[in-house]
Amino acid sequence: MTRSSIRHYFKKNTYIFLYSLSVILFFMTSADGVAQLEETPADAFEYRIEGTRATITKFIGNQTEVIIPANLGGMPVAVIAENAFAFCEDMTSVIIPQSVTSIGREAFSGCSSLTAISIPDGVTSIEDGVFLECIGLESVVLPNKLKSIGEEAFSVCVSLVSITIPDSVESIGSYAFNECNTLETAVIGKGVKTIGSFAFFNCCMLGSVVLPEKVESIGEYAFSKCGSLTSVTMLDGLQSIGDYAFSVCTELPAIIIPDNVSSIGEGAFYACSSLADVDLGNGLASLGDFAFSECGVLASIAIPDGVPSIGKGVFNACGSLESVHFAGGVKSIGDYAFCACSSLVSIVIPDGVESIGEYAFRECYKLASIDIPDSVTDIGAGAFSDCNKMSSATIGNSVASMGNFVFYGCSSLVSVTLPDKLTSIPNQTFFKCAGLKTVVIPESVTTIDTGAFYECTSLTSVLIPRNVATIGDYAFHQCSNLAEMIFEDEPPVFGEESYPVPIVFSVLENKGWEDWKAPDDVTVVIRKDDTPKQTLELSEGWNWLGFSVLPMNHIISDVLDATAFQANDLIMTNNNSTRFTGAGWLPGNFSIEYGKMYQIHVSRATVVTVEGKTSDIRSLPLAAGWNWISNPTNETVAPSRLTHSAGWTAGDRILFPYGAVTYSGSEWIPSGGFTLEPGRGYQIYSAKSGTISF
Repeated sequence: MTRSSIRHYFKKNTYIFLYSLSVILFFMTSADGVAQLEETPADAFEYRIEGTRATITKFIGNQTEVIIPANLGGMPVAVIAENAFAFCEDMTSVIIPQSVTSIGREAFSGCSSLTAISIPDGVTSIEDGVFLECIGLESVVLPNKLKSIGEEAFSVCVSLVSITIPDSVESIGSYAFNECNTLETAVIGKGVKTIGSFAFFNCCMLGSVVLPEKVESIGEYAFSKCGSLTSVTMLDGLQSIGDYAFSVCTELPAIIIPDNVSSIGEGAFYACSSLADVDLGNGLASLGDFAFSECGVLASIAIPDGVPSIGKGVFNACGSLESVHFAGGVKSIGDYAFCACSSLVSIVIPDGVESIGEYAFRECYKLASIDIPDSVTDIGAGAFSDCNKMSSATIGNSVASMGNFVFYGCSSLVSVTLPDKLTSIPNQTFFKCAGLKTVVIPESVTTIDTGAFYECTSLTSVLIPRNVATIGDYAFHQCSNLAEMIFEDEPPVFGEESYPVPIVFSVLENKGWEDWKAPDDVTVVIRKDDTPKQTLELSEGWNWLGFSVLPMNHIISDVLDATAFQANDLIMTNNNSTRFTGAGWLPGNFSIEYGKMYQIHVSRATVVTVEGKTSDIRSLPLAAGWNWISNPTNETVAPSRLTHSAGWTAGDRILFPYGAVTYSGSEWIPSGGFTLEPGRGYQIYSAKSGTISF
């Protein structure tokens, strides 16, 4: 103990001893009639008589040691009114008689020399600001019948070292002990239910807190900036933790959230730079924005099943975070949720997540790969930008659009799988992805936006699918090794410096390239069109058809040329249908699949050509009973070549529009002549479920 701390110790305890002795002497009279301490004269007070009690309205004396009389004007002193002793800056002590039951707002505020106070037993409420800015106050004795401590009651009592709150107290008001920056010990009574906002804000010497069983809520910033706080005990009665309640508690090493807590507010543990161990209770339903942001030593976290959303920036800048476990209930990952988690090596995004917010995983420098499940429909701008160790990424097929910059600066990205429904590759999606060697652009894409593949220096060739109509400014600019662009259809609209030069354009014949004026540094090579095609000859009336060639997108409007059909033409399966309105198909989400039979009714004969990819399907499932199927191969198949995993049964049948064959038990009858042709539909009756192979 230093000399200054010894002097402070004896000075403090001498004050407390003398104050306590004066209180005892004041309320004692010896047996032989020795006089009590002398009360402060009545003329030092302004007061009023209300019924049978006196209320002190103002202290007008100049005494520094004040003993409030028990009676004024012949009536017991019961009330000290609002501001009655406010800013009596020279007053060092005051003794309040036991007759007092009420002390008004800011009654002793600004009494900067007051060192100790004992509240009479009859006082049940300490009103707002009663001892506000009593900067010399070192000791407070609270009565055992006290019910509430008001707002700012002891705010900025910068000399207060300890406080014991009786079990009778039910609420601690906002800012009650705000800025008590020498407060080392706070014993919170068992009856407290609520702790108001900023209640212990910046009590920078407070070492530990035990929240009793009845505490249901902790207000915003209640213990914020308690920089010496090393232990917080929360019991099962707690239900909510307010915004920034424990923010900047820089020495707090661990926290256990009880199962009854349903919400953790915004920034609740923001910048708790020593927080290494967090146990989130199973009852948690809401995790506020930035709740654990900048908790720099937090290494792992498990998200309970009841949390539907990871809010904005919840784990932003948790630079030591290596492990994240989702229980499965999460639907969305918010903006900046894991931004700058520079130690995160891997993360499993669970099925059920529907959206990933802007910059959600930006600057996760060690993240090696990402697999986005099919449940995700939306990916925000910059979601994985500057993840410079990421080598592979797979995006689920439900994503139809993405924000800009999603993989911006992912310099180690070698391969990426884009979803089949993607309609555009947005601005700077793969900007400076220098390691990207190959990319398959889905057929659904119509636009490659500005700078989409800017400075992807490992790209040597890229296939531009048939539906791309626009390649934006600088889309492939400074792709220094890109030697060839292969186009599947007619020339798109090219933006400014949208490709590097010199370069070769490999294009299909009869697609309009013959009339395209090539710049001097572009060599156009015309190749024959070898795209797989299936020609459907539709007779007027009903047709039984199947598809062995389909484009990547199987929606009917992408499969069939609408100009070949008339209003009220119909396509149906055994459980679904769509009708041509004259302008389009209704419903428009009708999907065409390999291996199914479609009955198509047209009002006039027509021919439709389908372009795309040939089917590699060689087997189809069969249900017991009737099945609508087609031959998914490009080969003609005789019934004798069809094998059934469960074995054909006598009486099984294959129907086609102009006849049928029946299985006898050993062969198909009639034998010979009948075959299953590509592009034709059939109805098959099977007694057993199983799989047929062509």
